Amino acid sequence: MICWDESISDDELFQNKIVLERQYPYKILDMTGVSVITRCTSEATYHQEQVIDVIWGQRIFDKISFLRGTFTDDRQRILSLIENEWLKEEKALSEKHPR
Repeated sequence: MICWDESISDDELFQNKIVLERQYPYKILDMTGVSVITRCTSEATYHQEQVIDVIWGQRIFDKISFLRGTFTDDRQRILSLIENEWLKEEKALSEKHPR
């Protein structure tokens, strides 16, 4: 559960909600009292309680988990494509957020 300070501005709250809803598998509770809670980890991070996977990270791990069980040429080709996409994403992130 994430709670905001009571003094948070409406603009800050709106920006936080946008990031949380788009990047993470979080659900914002509303006044209806009905929410669907989804998993927030993958096979690789479920044992690390402090780690919450981003949505696209879950998708990548799900694909890798699926492919891990089979070693056909076709599955290896798909895994290679996923790995290449991951490398592109890492490069883009490192360029956008240099250390």
